Amino acid sequence: MTDQVLGIMIQFGELVLAGLPTTLALAVVLTILCVLFPSTPGKHWWRKSEIITDVCWWFATPLINRYLALMLIILGSFGLSMIFGSGALGLDGLPGLQLLTGIPFWLSALVYISLIDVMMYATHRAFHTMSLWRYHAVHHSSEELHWVSARRFHPVDDLVHIALPDVVLLLLGMPMEVIAFVAPFQIWHSALIHSNLNWDFGILKTVIVSPIYHRWHHTGIDQGGSKNFAATFPILDLMFRTYYMPKGERPERFGIDDPTFPKDFGGQIMRPFRQSA
Repeated sequence: MTDQVLGIMIQFGELVLAGLPTTLALAVVLTILCVLFPSTPGKHWWRKSEIITDVCWWFATPLINRYLALMLIILGSFGLSMIFGSGALGLDGLPGLQLLTGIPFWLSALVYISLIDVMMYATHRAFHTMSLWRYHAVHHSSEELHWVSARRFHPVDDLVHIALPDVVLLLLGMPMEVIAFVAPFQIWHSALIHSNLNWDFGILKTVIVSPIYHRWHHTGIDQGGSKNFAATFPILDLMFRTYYMPKGERPERFGIDDPTFPKDFGGQIMRPFRQSA
């Protein structure tokens, strides 16, 4: 047990060190942009009351996601092997279908971005239902929304909303190189749309999710809290009538209407289970 804990701690340390350059780059770039183009002036990410909680989530979520994804790959591979036998061998001999292999790299990247957004839209809406909201509430609990809040996802939320779509596409034959190629865009875009920026992308506001667009999603349910579920392409919200961008207004109040919600990292992990009990 001691060796296992030590191994996890070593992996966490390696992951933190590997992610530091990206984190520092995000901090510098988004700090400058938010000072120049703030949505809410005078609100700086390093002054937020729950900055330690956000930093914990920022570095812990990738490690949690790694283990969750590995678990899903093992379960998915076992299931495919049981169904298709040796005919379900994918890349490098790993169990998996080959439905998405053999197509040009650029087309694979486009297919990946499109399919991942459709699946994440569906799971995102699911987590806004009563049965799953207690997990997703962790992500919405930040009352001071900044880029560092982008990884505040409960492990159950992370399992279904983040890890599952990737693993499904991987088992369908999506090359790992494509997922790795798109990953930096996803990290930067996710941080960007959670930032305190007044950008709505103008004529492109219905083409790609902007900071203002997603910040409306973090407002109360009487505003955009039950709208704007798309992660990348607002066309999904337009199609399913969940698009919300009131003209001439800016989102100001964020968080959830629950004064008892924990502010610390450990409390937020345990809260859904205690609430369920």
